[in-house]
Amino acid sequence: MQRVLDAVGVVEGGRPDAGVERAVVLARAVHLEAGAGGGLDRAGRQHAGDSSRERKRTGPGGSIVPATSPGEAAMPVFTRPEAEIYYEVHGSGYPLLLFAPGGLRSQLAFWRHSPANPGAPPAWMNPMADLAGRFSVIGMDQRNAGASHGTVTATHGWHTYASDHLALMDHLGHRRFHVMGGCIGGSYCLTLCEMAPERVTAAVLQNPIGLHDNRDTWDEAVRGFAKTMLARDPSLTEDVIEKFGHNMFGGDFVFSVSREFVRRCRTPLLLQPGTDKPHPAETSAEIARLAPTLEIQKDWRGPTHLAESIRRVTDFLTRHTPAS
Repeated sequence: MQRVLDAVGVVEGGRPDAGVERAVVLARAVHLEAGAGGGLDRAGRQHAGDSSRERKRTGPGGSIVPATSPGEAAMPVFTRPEAEIYYEVHGSGYPLLLFAPGGLRSQLAFWRHSPANPGAPPAWMNPMADLAGRFSVIGMDQRNAGASHGTVTATHGWHTYASDHLALMDHLGHRRFHVMGGCIGGSYCLTLCEMAPERVTAAVLQNPIGLHDNRDTWDEAVRGFAKTMLARDPSLTEDVIEKFGHNMFGGDFVFSVSREFVRRCRTPLLLQPGTDKPHPAETSAEIARLAPTLEIQKDWRGPTHLAESIRRVTDFLTRHTPAS
């Protein structure tokens, strides 16, 4: 238990407003002390074995390239035509591919802290730590988010991201795997369930996005993406970004797949419903009505429900892990 107290002491560290983060740390620490395995890092997070622990920088085709200076953090980057994808692997066991929150800025750092406030803890678990005792957990930055980069064309859309995801798992040697996504990640999960149903063995949809009296939210997301990308690549045009944005958010459900697909989706799903404007409760309720093989964890967010959320997701994924 001393490591629990040490971790909480680090979080509090002279910050009188650290109550929420302290509660998250305590909840996670108690869960670990109860037998989930691993240790606590200096932020109070679990750490487990990391198959990318050397964190090399990779070149074309995934070749390993070390950091170029003593102060530079080496990093694994999977390179494919027109994209470089930064990823991390934590733990060992059956593979679990993660799609982080953050909309078009989806990056693995947003499992560790709030996308809106880097100094604040998120309302959700960090599966790269909390699930690494049971699974080989692969986190990634989506193309053109975080440390990942890629082209953008007028024909790109959900299938483009899905191709990145499948290529990364091919690169890592994983034919079949679970997926878990927060926010936009839920739509990435459903895309893979449709494009590669023989490869996805279970999916956790946390806080899924959708369209319900919030068209302005997605128009604003595309405008923000356009501002970033046009500054980065002068060869891009606003017309290309507009068409890309329509491909991504022009639908009227979860954007990436149809209601008809969800109605016939046979992949086991665990839904942690959304409750706010970008993640409408109505969208989650419709997913729940349509999906034939779905479980729901209604109360999952915040420190009060952290331990139960970790337990429920771990149990769901374990039950649907193939025997061989």
